Amino acid sequence: MRQEFVSRHPAKVAVGRPPPHALSDGVVRLRLPAHSDIDRVARYGSDPSLLEGIWIPGPPLGQDLYEWASAFVQGLIAGWTAEGGIHGGGLIVDEREPFLGIVCLVPTSAIAVSLSYGVVPHARKRGIASRAARDGVDCTFASSLPQ
Repeated sequence: MRQEFVSRHPAKVAVGRPPPHALSDGVVRLRLPAHSDIDRVARYGSDPSLLEGIWIPGPPLGQDLYEWASAFVQGLIAGWTAEGGIHGGGLIVDEREPFLGIVCLVPTSAIAVSLSYGVVPHARKRGIASRAARDGVDCTFASSLPQ
């Protein structure tokens, strides 16, 4: 039996200043989340097959889909502000289509960052997550973290 303890009010983490521009390696592009991402998050949340692998934390049972999607995107944006977000600072992964994945960064010390990432099931096994993870720790981004 697996047992997990999760706070009803998880701590919020502020990453600091966002990167000054989108990060790209020529194939994958990381960008800041935007309100225009809410519809795509809601679409992912409405289809269990698109949530497979728990790359984003789907809506809780009974919660309004758009309310959940809006709160999720707002949380990713808030991670870059003094308010903070429960996932830290979020970056959206774009490739052939927008919002195929996500990278979340949480500073763990002045010199270390915890990175989590995932991509939608139909975009897996093409190296997108690996590229996004590398781009997420790009020196351009790392220099924007708080000292």
